Amino acid sequence: MDGVLCNYEAKLYSLYTRAEIEHNRRDWWNDSVYNHKIFEHLEYMPGAEELLRFVMRQGIKVEILTSTGHGEAKNEVRKQKAFWLREHGLDHLKVNYVEHAKEKSEYAKPDRILIDDRNKCIEPFREAGGIGIHYKDVKQGIKQLKEILHDTHSGTV
Repeated sequence: MDGVLCNYEAKLYSLYTRAEIEHNRRDWWNDSVYNHKIFEHLEYMPGAEELLRFVMRQGIKVEILTSTGHGEAKNEVRKQKAFWLREHGLDHLKVNYVEHAKEKSEYAKPDRILIDDRNKCIEPFREAGGIGIHYKDVKQGIKQLKEILHDTHSGTV
């Protein structure tokens, strides 16, 4: 979700400086989740709506696979992400929550595609047998999806 659909970093850096973030993770994390409800107030990533439209036009079943973190705030993060999805008309999508990024690989299957902005999610997903797209922007993401879909129809995936 974060980094593909919604712009977590833009909101984070509007609240804190890099120095504040590096100094004490627990303080800014709890403040951002509990006091600012950061995950409720994220903007779409540039191109996210175009990416969603493209995927849905292809008839691909879309599910959300997102991390909550593992501390005491994980349930609050989950609530806020569900709120964001509702507010953006995406609450009809199935949502799969994991605590740690590496747990996303548990959802890997040969016919499943993970689009994620972090390599630490993509590599384990691929190693577990799934297809991973390391997302950088909408043009690159759609281009890679088209290649995967072409290869799938050609029988090479």
